Amino acid sequence: MPNPFPPVLDLLKTCDVDLREALDIHRDMGGDARIAQLNRIGTHFSTMSPRDLQGLHDHALWQVHAMKAVYWD
Repeated sequence: MPNPFPPVLDLLKTCDVDLREALDIHRDMGGDARIAQLNRIGTHFSTMSPRDLQGLHDHALWQVHAMKAVYWD
């Protein structure tokens, strides 16, 4: 039986959700491969490299832009 649901991005487009800015940030930060690396970084009370700190910032930023596009635009 075919999947009755379209891919998520196609479905969101039909609802006029514009994820371009969020997806640009996601791509520029290194996409899913970089996110997989960032998800393994401990965020407890220790030092982290400027690269990892910037990566975590960018990861949060793309998510904020995506949530804004989905819920508030």
